[in-house]
Amino acid sequence: MQNKIVVIGCGNVGTSYIHALLNQKINIQEIAIIDLNKEKVKGEVLDFNHTLPFLDLDIDIHLGDYQDCQNANIIVISAGANQDIGQTRLDLLTKNSKIIKDIISNIMAHNFNGIILNATNPLDVITWEIYKESNLEANQVIGSGTFLDTARLKYYLHKQLNASYMKISAYVLGEHGDSATIPWGKCYIDNKKVTEYLNEKELKSIEKMVRNVGYELLYTKGFSSWAIGTCLAEITQIVINDQKEEVMLSVYDVQEDVYYSYPVVLGKHGVVERKNLDLTNPEKKELAKSLKIIKEASKKIS
Repeated sequence: MQNKIVVIGCGNVGTSYIHALLNQKINIQEIAIIDLNKEKVKGEVLDFNHTLPFLDLDIDIHLGDYQDCQNANIIVISAGANQDIGQTRLDLLTKNSKIIKDIISNIMAHNFNGIILNATNPLDVITWEIYKESNLEANQVIGSGTFLDTARLKYYLHKQLNASYMKISAYVLGEHGDSATIPWGKCYIDNKKVTEYLNEKELKSIEKMVRNVGYELLYTKGFSSWAIGTCLAEITQIVINDQKEEVMLSVYDVQEDVYYSYPVVLGKHGVVERKNLDLTNPEKKELAKSLKIIKEASKKIS
């Protein structure tokens, strides 16, 4: 079976994603790249193609157009305005909503029926908009969500406690943004609760780092790229290989009519199952606060 990926947006995230796809040697035969700056895409295509001999890969990497969407397995959207210093992700909504609406119109004009994976911010609201505009099934439209935030949480727990990543089970729920919440009662290291290792002050410190590290990246290098690129490649691999793995993704809640991050099982057709974390009442309240913020933002484009 020929696996084809379409990448819409050839900026820092899009190129980092393709770099991760190639280096992880995911089973892909074609990558089509769509961007308004076609000259830049031509250069990136040339550069990426020159990595193939080192990796011993035979992949058709090329400048794409929306007709490429027709037979793609996955479309990854990383297009839109970048966050500037002093802005939150939600501040990008008006500008990126217009861009996404045009992109989805072009995608669906070619009868696409695969998986759309969104990385454009504000992530949860934009993923919700993609779902509404595309008329695809909810399981086919997903956002990278707090998969990256959860990886950051695991990194800080690893550094704090010198624990193996393989032994850390942790979650970041809700918005991929300032209202993200960590249900510490559901975070474990080798089947022992993290709360047994760390006091409340230490937990608050880690939670603050997870929420604010995006701003640190913005103030230092100006953007985030390598981690989100790797995150998107990991999601792609799970879909392509139909691995049925549990991941943190921004997914649709039909009762709340909102996209937010929660653990789900992911396969080749998208979301297979929503997991049950059995949250405590305080954890449910924190998650509800996050959902309220996402819903309020969604009203601005509904």
